[in-house]
Amino acid sequence: CFIHNKQPHRNIVQIYDTIQFTHQKDSDEGGLLAIIMPFYPMSLADVMVAFREKVLPYDFVFRIAQGLISAGARFQERNLAHCDIKPENVMMDLLDPVLIDFGAVVSLGERVAEYTPYYSLDANKSAVSPEFDLCCIVTVLVRCFIPSLELCERTKISFKEEINCAINENNQLQQYGNLCLELLKCSSSEEALAFFTQ
Repeated sequence: CFIHNKQPHRNIVQIYDTIQFTHQKDSDEGGLLAIIMPFYPMSLADVMVAFREKVLPYDFVFRIAQGLISAGARFQERNLAHCDIKPENVMMDLLDPVLIDFGAVVSLGERVAEYTPYYSLDANKSAVSPEFDLCCIVTVLVRCFIPSLELCERTKISFKEEINCAINENNQLQQYGNLCLELLKCSSSEEALAFFTQ
């Protein structure tokens, strides 16, 4: 967090300060850590609920994709993986996504300790690669245009098949599906970021 605050990124929450609370009963466990950060009134999960199982507008989804890929690339530049990118951890700053919750962050190459298995693909890998966060981001994006997407563990190959099936059933999802399939061709957020600068 200290490194991030020296060079803030618009799609990663800026942490103003932390406060360590210790209680008599918690003294062996180190107490509680309070994080002081900006207030965001709504998460991406809240937006999805507000749309009540409807497809989110493509321009909005594209902006979410761009912001999350950019945040993922920043983590990768620092040799880190967030490991828990999901709608509940994406706050909305007007129309821009802001990634929060660094409790599961690990260095690339380390074993992932905590993650939400339904957002990561091929999550049973022993070491975190740059692809880990990218797959979580794509799963978040797919939930924006297939709100009924079942949350379950899946592989990258089976996920591509699900996306293709959805766009074959509903031609209006073609643009969304193509975006996600293009991103899944990449092996990292840094590589995917090039997609947005073409």
